[in-house]
Amino acid sequence: MPPKRRPRRHGPGRKPRTRRRARPKRPLWGARPLYEERDLARLTLAQEQARGNALEALSLMRSKRYSLRRAAKEVDLTPAAVRAWTGRSITKKGRRYVAHGADKLVRVMAVLTERGVQHVPIYDSRAASQLGAYHAAVREALRGNLDALRPFRRKHFRTGGKQGFPFITDLRVLKRLAHAGALPEYQIYGLRAS
Repeated sequence: MPPKRRPRRHGPGRKPRTRRRARPKRPLWGARPLYEERDLARLTLAQEQARGNALEALSLMRSKRYSLRRAAKEVDLTPAAVRAWTGRSITKKGRRYVAHGADKLVRVMAVLTERGVQHVPIYDSRAASQLGAYHAAVREALRGNLDALRPFRRKHFRTGGKQGFPFITDLRVLKRLAHAGALPEYQIYGLRAS
């Protein structure tokens, strides 16, 4: 029969061992909400990708009513990282985190001009949504659905800053841009403003 173990006694000057607490996961170094274009230039590539994913999670929370945890899981981020990148665009209501209807986070998006695609900073989420709907309508119009551009005729949009752009709805101009290669299967988000 093995001998019984006696409890360890701590001598003078010795402290009992305590278990270390696991460190909380840090969302990402440098994660903070960005409201100005000059802050975008300071981001590393990994930070740009994480911020883009956080904005996508914010969009999922608004459009599909996802919870913060589910939206963060969809874009491979932690909920803390999404909250760090989006700032006060997500607030807690009761026990649940909720996305506000609009935000002023800066995004760089592709804008169609008569000379081609120009990457411009957009300072308002509503303008970004309007521009995204326009891009989808342009794709539909180039496939043959001419009525897709009707809501955008004779209209302009503002970037949330000082710039404003007209929506190009002339199909001849859009086809000319497409044949010139200025309308590739383009991404609506750009990395840097041009």
